[in-house]
Amino acid sequence: MSAVVNEFYDRMIKDPRVNHHFLEADTDKLRMHQMYFLVTYALGGPEVYNGRKLSHAHKGLNITDQEYEITIRHLTGALRKYDVPLEIRAKMEAFLRGVKPHIVYK
Repeated sequence: MSAVVNEFYDRMIKDPRVNHHFLEADTDKLRMHQMYFLVTYALGGPEVYNGRKLSHAHKGLNITDQEYEITIRHLTGALRKYDVPLEIRAKMEAFLRGVKPHIVYK
């Protein structure tokens, strides 16, 4: 999962449409947090997720619908690159679409 998360953030940081969200961010910390979040919460891992609520973590970022769609495309691209099975990719995309109201325009 760490390779997928690193690929995802590399794509996001290189993309001028969304990279402004990462200019002041500690990307190492974000990468670790994202990996923990995906494994434990989004994919139903064994541990309980105890990080901040999505709406709090994204507050003030004013992420647009377009930026959110770009994010989904970058994550699914990273998942495809590492041959993550279609079932898991579909589960991840469904999860992201479900939490969208907690992230966009916060």
